[in-house]
Amino acid sequence: MNETPQRIERIKSIFLETQLFHAKHNDIGSLIQFLEKIESGFRSIGYESASMAIALKDLANNSIEAWLSYANGARLHKAQVYVGLGMAAAKLNLPFLSVIEKVEKAWYHLIADGWVIMIVLSDPGR
Repeated sequence: MNETPQRIERIKSIFLETQLFHAKHNDIGSLIQFLEKIESGFRSIGYESASMAIALKDLANNSIEAWLSYANGARLHKAQVYVGLGMAAAKLNLPFLSVIEKVEKAWYHLIADGWVIMIVLSDPGR
């Protein structure tokens, strides 16, 4: 039996639940507690979604202070956190260079991954 459709639905569910949790609570400590309750095989999806949610708010205010605080506390999911930053930047249609200049160079490729993911999701015909 193919479990792929169920896994995809679970990923979508975690992504949306995390976005809603952050919108209601807007507290990084509570958010981390929420994320740590997600089953381990899907937890990184939650961290990526939370990263995007935090980055959307920060970048809309020309800052990444809250995002940096979150990223520093999400050490085990660092790659997904940077992907989430790229997703937020693409969603806000920000110039790529204006975002990457605010973080360490070693993570640029993951921000680019998130950027591309969001562009493809927003226009699947590309």
